[in-house]
Amino acid sequence: MGRQAQVALLEHAYALWADGDFEGVLKLTTDDVEWIPPSYALEPKPLRGHDEVRRGIGSYFESFEVFVPIAEEIIPAAHEDEYLVLVRTHTRGRGSGAEVHMDVAHLIRFRGDRISEIRDYTDSHIYEAFLKRHRAELPKFATT
Repeated sequence: MGRQAQVALLEHAYALWADGDFEGVLKLTTDDVEWIPPSYALEPKPLRGHDEVRRGIGSYFESFEVFVPIAEEIIPAAHEDEYLVLVRTHTRGRGSGAEVHMDVAHLIRFRGDRISEIRDYTDSHIYEAFLKRHRAELPKFATT
């Protein structure tokens, strides 16, 4: 699967999630998909496979009435089949109604034509450090 098809699949995955179709998102992942949530998550350990990832996402929906990540930019990384996705997350607390918008980054890896890994970088200093470390490798920032 080429870069253009992978970017289209990522755009589709985020659109599904925005529409509340997380099962549709899971259909775009490998059976052994790994999601590494942020350290403050209810389950801050890596989640592997559809059942664990489904449970981990479910815990977000127990706390939030609305939990929508919108991909604002998809940046191909230096390694083939890897992308840095800059995301604006919109949440609304269940019960409190408090709304929060948070900028995060997801490092996404593909295996074949499916998403195989999602790393969640929610602290801007973490993904800024990633960008600093890998900026020259990222095509968007490469100097010619």
